[in-house]
Amino acid sequence: ILEYADATISALLTSLSSEGVDLSIKPEIATTLAEIALALDIHFSKYVDTVLKTVVISKNANENPTFMRESVIDLYSGVIQGINADSSDRNVILHHSGDMLNDLFLIALDEDTADNIISSSCGLLGDLALNYPQIFSDLDSEQMESLNSLLTKGKISDCNKTKSVSFWASRHFSNACDTFGGIEDDVHAVKKARVGEEVFYSMRITVSNKQYITQNIETENVTIRLKPSIS
Repeated sequence: ILEYADATISALLTSLSSEGVDLSIKPEIATTLAEIALALDIHFSKYVDTVLKTVVISKNANENPTFMRESVIDLYSGVIQGINADSSDRNVILHHSGDMLNDLFLIALDEDTADNIISSSCGLLGDLALNYPQIFSDLDSEQMESLNSLLTKGKISDCNKTKSVSFWASRHFSNACDTFGGIEDDVHAVKKARVGEEVFYSMRITVSNKQYITQNIETENVTIRLKPSIS
């Protein structure tokens, strides 16, 4: 496959960046590039920068970039997994990490995101947290909450694969946050839940030492006793 890699990848990138190519084909091109990245492993390194630049330009040039979401997320993961820990190409990934995180933020905000995209996105988040934990150090609390909401969607999925990937990603994300922080001092988090028709309870957590608290809850039963009002 190596002897055909240059010509194949060049042809795919040309098609991906061409305005004359049917839009329905472009997600398949990105998916093919992802599979090539995984197949070539470390030999894909010399293509990484050009491939990522072309993909970003292509998806941003379309009025509806959501149609390429899953294939682009898979490509990101394929590229990350094909780079050695001591490779100079890690800097290329760091350079493009902002685009990767922005895609994850958008997916987290989309209430209609399909389960397979949530699974791929959680996988990418886990790959980033495992291999590039430092990229989370500058995120604010809203961005961190967005990524956690993405993981939560995966954890409550009906698909076992999505659940498994999400819990795996959550562990690495939590470790990355513990190591590099990720939210400012004196952050307050509020959790609310409906107990009855008109009754709610809330819980406030204050974080003051730059450690990020992740709480995984499978089931939760809450009993609240209210004192009768004294007339």
